[in-house]
Amino acid sequence: SDKEKKKMTTKVCFEFCQQVPFSQFFGLVRGRECWCSPFYDKRGTTDGFCDLPCEGNADDMCGGDKLSTVHEMHDCNNLPAKRCHGAPPPISNAAKMCSWGDTAAHSYCAIECIPGFEVGQNGIRCKEFGDRLVFSWASWVGTATCIPKNCGTPAEEPHSRHPTADVIFPNAVQFQCQLGFSLDQAALGNRTFSQECQTTGKLSASQPCLP
Repeated sequence: SDKEKKKMTTKVCFEFCQQVPFSQFFGLVRGRECWCSPFYDKRGTTDGFCDLPCEGNADDMCGGDKLSTVHEMHDCNNLPAKRCHGAPPPISNAAKMCSWGDTAAHSYCAIECIPGFEVGQNGIRCKEFGDRLVFSWASWVGTATCIPKNCGTPAEEPHSRHPTADVIFPNAVQFQCQLGFSLDQAALGNRTFSQECQTTGKLSASQPCLP
């Protein structure tokens, strides 16, 4: 093959073993031979030195007569996940947050808001920085918000009037009965009532205005 015709170097051996399934180590011996292996056993002869230049590059050592120059290969996509220690910075109106995370399956930080609030947006992630093959670390990035629930616009109640804007927790909207109507049918009876925006995100019950 074309690879077999190439004169041996560390790069040639690496590129060949990279294509061999399950290979994690590769070695060079006698200045021209390349081997691939899923494991590396340090036991063996200690006689001699790795002092033979590679046939394809005299500045590159390719083992010795008996000893191999051994290299370990890494798949950067399959290195262990980095961990974000501790919880992200606190979020206003959050009841619960994740206490840790990593750069793999646990990169997302789940948030639970206090009653009456809901997650508006959550961009908090555990992100890796640096060079995976040299030195890298993980840290929390992004922000999140817990926003008050919107109970919507109150429904029309006959013989009453009220503001038409959305009601946001923990606010309430006040209704006023028209002249000649009250909550208890009394001439001078109570003519006002409120609907509160509840922690469920629903308005409390309305009351009828009676003649």
